[in-house]
Amino acid sequence: MPRNVLLITTAFPSESVTEEVFVTPDVEALSREFDRVIIAPLLLKGNAKKINIPNVTVDYTIARHLFTRFKPSKLPYLLSPYVISKYRKIAKESRSFKQFLDKSIYCLNVATHRKMLEQITRRHNLDQKSTVYYTFWFDYATAALSLMPSCMYVSRAHGYDVYDTRYGKYRLGPVRDYTLSHIKALYPVSRAGLEYLDNLYPGHREKMHLRLLGSEKKDKDFITRCHKAQDKAITILSTARVSPEKRVLKNLDFVKNLASARKDIAVKWIHVGDGPQMEELRRQSTTGSLPSNLKIELLGNLPNDEIHRIYHEEIIDWTLLLSESEGTPIAICESFSYGVPVIATMVGGVPDMFTPGTGVLIAPDASSEEIVKAVNPHINDYNTFLQMKAAAHGRWEDKFNSSELRQKFAKELAALIDSRS
Repeated sequence: MPRNVLLITTAFPSESVTEEVFVTPDVEALSREFDRVIIAPLLLKGNAKKINIPNVTVDYTIARHLFTRFKPSKLPYLLSPYVISKYRKIAKESRSFKQFLDKSIYCLNVATHRKMLEQITRRHNLDQKSTVYYTFWFDYATAALSLMPSCMYVSRAHGYDVYDTRYGKYRLGPVRDYTLSHIKALYPVSRAGLEYLDNLYPGHREKMHLRLLGSEKKDKDFITRCHKAQDKAITILSTARVSPEKRVLKNLDFVKNLASARKDIAVKWIHVGDGPQMEELRRQSTTGSLPSNLKIELLGNLPNDEIHRIYHEEIIDWTLLLSESEGTPIAICESFSYGVPVIATMVGGVPDMFTPGTGVLIAPDASSEEIVKAVNPHINDYNTFLQMKAAAHGRWEDKFNSSELRQKFAKELAALIDSRS
């Protein structure tokens, strides 16, 4: 019996830099375990990337549907039996008009996406006994699958799709609970996320399994160059969306304070990423009095290949990630893979990624001055720093090698079909 997997993404394979890094390894691994891999993006952003794998196809039914292109066309579904049946629960859970609106729209999306997913199922003649429906994000598409009889579905769970209140998006609790009661398996990418969901929706723990993402690297043994003690220089790389939850403006405060505190060294900060706070970041990086020994390069969004090129060609001493919330960031996995220690806040699944000597963990509310104080001793001890580089690379080899992690995951999903036979 041919095995099928329907992978539901946000926008991949259209232009979505972050999701491309997350999803591509899964697609490659799934293509080796399933006869057909069908990718169904919810949105179409810019140009679509061509996937040159014979048994992988992309279905744009949802992305090109009127519901997606012209959102007011969905409004009649606010009066659909499904959404009407939820209004009492929505009102009971909501503490503000925003919460009421968010939860109503969430239920609206569940209803409309069920309709579109059923269209995809019919179009590809998907046999329920030989198909796994896999949502890469634990959101309304997952809930929509719970309304499709005999549908076997699974989902990963990351950050924004786990922690409602942290990201200002509100989903209806009873719908999430119902989704978990019918899901085959949920795969949080961090232990913190797993425990959060288990506490919020008790009774489903046996379906929740920690599955790390890791990162890919073609040349497994390559280690990024670092500055020597006599160079009197330090280069710090950060890769993140420039948005409030990623706190990239705090990265700027830190490098300014570091340069002010260490006038004896040249400090260079390279940032990859764009977002709603990019203009403010540029403004603060070019106005006012910056330390004369500080150089800043804001590169904007880059494809993942370019990030790997930076690790290959530049001298990078540290990677910086000061987010207020995270799952298991691929930015840290990639940094470790190149033997680059990480400075990161102790949030979400980040602490579980570290072992002694792989970097510096910072309290989420630490000031820039406190971060400088924590990092400074490691700048002064070159031999210890070399040991940190080796520890970081070893941690990636042991725990975050994506090629191994994703192939095991793909085999696990394929086995779900075999268990049904």
